[in-house]
Amino acid sequence: MSSGSPLIRKGYVDTAKGQVHYRRAGTDGATPLILLHQSPESGAMFDAVLPGFAEKGYLAIALDLPGHGLSYRPEEEPDLAALSEGTLEAVKALRLGEAVDYVGHHTGAGVALWIAATHPSSVRRLALWGIPLLNEEWQKKLADEAPPTYSDDGSELAQQWTLLCEHYPGMNFGRKVDFLVGALQTKETKAWAHRAIGRADVRSLIEQVKQPVLAIASDKEILGEATRESVPLFRDAVYHDIPGADLDVADTHGLEFITAVHAFCQEVKIVQSVIRS
Repeated sequence: MSSGSPLIRKGYVDTAKGQVHYRRAGTDGATPLILLHQSPESGAMFDAVLPGFAEKGYLAIALDLPGHGLSYRPEEEPDLAALSEGTLEAVKALRLGEAVDYVGHHTGAGVALWIAATHPSSVRRLALWGIPLLNEEWQKKLADEAPPTYSDDGSELAQQWTLLCEHYPGMNFGRKVDFLVGALQTKETKAWAHRAIGRADVRSLIEQVKQPVLAIASDKEILGEATRESVPLFRDAVYHDIPGADLDVADTHGLEFITAVHAFCQEVKIVQSVIRS
């Protein structure tokens, strides 16, 4: 973030089950935009784009989902409904207005879908990167994900760091640290959000969504094919491709990401990419 960029401020909002941590950029009264991260990260994954959204006229707010980052940890393992209800309660407590726009990434996309499908008056538009419309194999893999184990020698941490460096060469050092810290902050509950997604009927949620949807991905994105396959299932959706982008899209292709989401939220026609069968 340059010295002239909008400042990212951090805070907490109270809910019935605990405090939800958030980071925000933009001024009070600006158009609200809620950003929901993937698991096991936190809202820190959007630090690179929050100032840019603020410059476009948004009050951009990235929440830490329950059980992630600095937000409260659920007492019991949540299903997608419980995870999403906790998130929606936090959004309502921020008093942003009745219907707001959501940006969701992987797990965050699943949460945003649940909120849009079950509380339609709370959501105006959805911009989703990596929609978790999983095949049977992936559903089972996530649904049965085991809790993390860490030995005293820290070898698992070194392994995670090596994998980060191999899979995300474009991710800078600070973001790799954020990613690893986010995973550690979930502690023994790291698998909970993935299991919630794996056990959810995402297809049914997609078919219930009435709001306009921007589905974003690329050929590199692990959920790229699933994202493209989801588009015909929505009542009103368009697909947009950001070539070369991956899970770390906010860091490596932040401007393209901001531009696509902003155009969609402003109801400006986006050049639609061909959906490959």
